[in-house]
Amino acid sequence: GDIRLAATKPWRFRSVRYRSGLMQKTVRTLSRWLIRCGLSGAKLERASEGAAAIALATELAGTSPDLLLVSNLPAFAAASSVPISHRTRLWADLEDNHVAMLIDSAENRSERRRRELIVGRIVRSANRIMSASPLMSKDLRLLYGKPVDCILNVFDAPESSEQGPCSERQSALIWQSQTIGPDRGLEAIIDILGRMQGDLRLCLRGEISDDYRAALTRLADRSASTRGRLEFIPFCAPDQLLQATRHYRAGLALE
Repeated sequence: GDIRLAATKPWRFRSVRYRSGLMQKTVRTLSRWLIRCGLSGAKLERASEGAAAIALATELAGTSPDLLLVSNLPAFAAASSVPISHRTRLWADLEDNHVAMLIDSAENRSERRRRELIVGRIVRSANRIMSASPLMSKDLRLLYGKPVDCILNVFDAPESSEQGPCSERQSALIWQSQTIGPDRGLEAIIDILGRMQGDLRLCLRGEISDDYRAALTRLADRSASTRGRLEFIPFCAPDQLLQATRHYRAGLALE
């Protein structure tokens, strides 16, 4: 999606390739164990994010960009672990609360702390912090004590209220994201869907790996109340998204 959109601009892209073999996975697991034991540090946190963060840090170490925009945990950890030129503007797009998206439970305690270390470190260094909605910006501003700009990734209310013709889509929830992945609440929503009356369906629009599609389907198929109620819809270009969404009665916001 990003590449297709950027193709209309005079920008150049370079892919950062990395290998995630046994050695890289061992380093990642060991680093997370050390963090659970109470240790911290930028390089340790980078290693805990795995091969992607290490590859990004290696790439960043040889550059001095005017603007460095980071928008996920591996990128946060990578940018925090290498020297950044004083001329480089560092922007952190948090989008949402990476810590609070995990339930505060004994099972998640160590992972929440690991994420707190990574996000807190990038927030302290960033020249600008962004999130995806006004309420999220307010919450993050109170949490970190720094200004947080809202970069909307939803439609303005006047546009979203426009109604399209009636269709079977009105008996479905629509959830859309450029990439559909784990740890975003979809598993819990499938469980809730099974407790709701009626035959409401959940439509997921975006790019999804075969493995995660199979995992969500298996989860839905465990119960007769949710079996067959998931629908996977291909990603569509941003300028087509509003029109493609109008026929749904409700949208589902998890972040």
